[in-house]
Amino acid sequence: MDYAPEKIRSRLKTKIMKQPKFLIALLIFILAAAVGVGQRRTSSPSRDALGKIQGVVLDANDARIVGATITIETPGFKRQLKSGEEGNFELRLPAGVYLIKADASGFRNFELSPLTVKANVSELINIHMEVGSISDHSIVMPD
Repeated sequence: MDYAPEKIRSRLKTKIMKQPKFLIALLIFILAAAVGVGQRRTSSPSRDALGKIQGVVLDANDARIVGATITIETPGFKRQLKSGEEGNFELRLPAGVYLIKADASGFRNFELSPLTVKANVSELINIHMEVGSISDHSIVMPD
């Protein structure tokens, strides 16, 4: 029996080409692998990468406001939370650009836009609310 590389390759090709089941299985495997790789590449990095905002809700005299409602939103995403016993709040959320709102009884509504949250970064947001009617608004634009 001759074991020259050319003859081995030739015999192997002949055997493989005569096996249609093998070719179909190989084709399905290659297509499945390509689809799986494509799905990993198209997954949204912002959904996987979280940032954090934290801060304190304060009045004009820097007294802490307990129980203020804080809303963080962007198209397709909205979260609400209350400031804690010391006026503090903290939220992890996907990286992106958000609008942050705060309201509390006896104070003007507060808005901050745009608020950019970066992956693996903690943003400190101290909300300063002014005394007034809830229908009044204080809109803050970052520098």
